[in-house]
Amino acid sequence: MVTEFEVEEGYCKYCDLLYVGTHTELPAEGMIGPNLQAFFTELKHNFAGSYGRISDFFESLTGFSFSHTAINDCMDRVAGQLEPSYKEYEEQLPTTSYAHSDETSWPVDAKQYWLWLFVTAKFVFIAIKNSRARRVLTNLFGSFYDGVIISDCLKVYENFAAAFQRDWTHLLRKSHFEAEKYPNRNIAKMHEMLSNMYDDVSNFVKTSPSFEQRVWHSIMYHQKLQRIAGLRWSNPASNIANDWLRRYEGQWLVPVIMPNIPLTNNIDERGIRKVIPTRKLLGGHRTEQGAENFAIIETHRQTWRLKNESPYCKLIEYLRKCNIKVAS
Repeated sequence: MVTEFEVEEGYCKYCDLLYVGTHTELPAEGMIGPNLQAFFTELKHNFAGSYGRISDFFESLTGFSFSHTAINDCMDRVAGQLEPSYKEYEEQLPTTSYAHSDETSWPVDAKQYWLWLFVTAKFVFIAIKNSRARRVLTNLFGSFYDGVIISDCLKVYENFAAAFQRDWTHLLRKSHFEAEKYPNRNIAKMHEMLSNMYDDVSNFVKTSPSFEQRVWHSIMYHQKLQRIAGLRWSNPASNIANDWLRRYEGQWLVPVIMPNIPLTNNIDERGIRKVIPTRKLLGGHRTEQGAENFAIIETHRQTWRLKNESPYCKLIEYLRKCNIKVAS
């Protein structure tokens, strides 16, 4: 189906400036409108499709074809229209009360880059940088973040924020792995004790306790965790006690005092898993611009999902508004 648009234009009789009419379905640039832009974006991000596969699939589906270059230019335009909103999210990061953080390796032009993913209460932010160092955090959050960082035990997070919540999933996964590897050592007992404590704390915070209850249970749980860490363990349990429980003492039970802070970093790990197919199937990106475009678009897609909204429908809505703004 081909849609024809009659666009009126003329000069204002008051200011003598040229005006041009528009329509929500009329592309601001090129021949690919908001609906098709969103469709190509969904194929690219949700299904990790290459430009060649997207082109072939669309031709087999409709009988019409777009070149690889045309689809690539379409992604550039989508990212360009989303970029102002992306910058607003970046500016809001230092003001958030908490942020989940995780990172994964991300090839760009056959070089080692890192995809950083942050989840806050209201939005998701993704950045692809050529570093896994602390400077990535300080560039985004400032030299000191006055909030809670929920993360694993990567050293770059140390002494960076006002408070930390370490990921219980990593802790239990580590103790479980060691327990299976060394079933005859007391690591199995440690894993059982940590698992029972995690269940106990999880059930407590779900009851929406009062502040007084939170204070009392915080003292109780901290002492219990200290007792577990202080027992005479043999390796590998002693390594976990020293390198995890003692080293990050005071950073495992923040949710007991602070509501809305989770015990795990699972939400961030789920966000990371959503982008892994692009790395595995497409090998990352060939250019820094392509990586930046991916980060911009995926930031919005995951933010919309965080709000239980459809990325496809929200992108169409956003692009239509951009077309109206350009025309006006």
